[in-house]
Amino acid sequence: MTSEEFREVNLPDSLIYEGSIDYLNISNLRESLVVLDQNTQENVCCVWPMKDDGVSKSFTKLFTIYSPDATLLSVLEFRRSGEPVIEILDNDADPRYVLSLLAIYEPKSKHISNLGINGIGSFYVCSYKETLLLLDQPDFTLYDKGKGYIVKKRGEILSLLKHTSKV
Repeated sequence: MTSEEFREVNLPDSLIYEGSIDYLNISNLRESLVVLDQNTQENVCCVWPMKDDGVSKSFTKLFTIYSPDATLLSVLEFRRSGEPVIEILDNDADPRYVLSLLAIYEPKSKHISNLGINGIGSFYVCSYKETLLLLDQPDFTLYDKGKGYIVKKRGEILSLLKHTSKV
């Protein structure tokens, strides 16, 4: 995603439904918008990334998640490697307990790896981005001999660097 503006994005014809749909969600995969098309009756989820231009023909199906031995509940997030983190129900589990599992789907091998995290109910996964910026602080603070200078613009930084002996 290269811009931070809101605009309308047209879906390709294959993702336009007549009538009710199971799940059609959006996500982020390697800085690209992704449409997740989940069909609960067939126990599959198709991953459709969009190229940067926003034209409807730029959506292409990357892979389909299929879970033959477990019920696919949802795609929660994507790892840096592009592998989806999924929530599944173990079909072989005791029916008295609805136990959901976190797993990784490996698109190349089509293998599902259980992460060993189980729970009753639903999971929530959220990605984050590491940064050294503090949200409650000004843009920059330069220090020279114990004095702090609050700087908000690049020009101010260059001006202070010229006038201070050490930064």
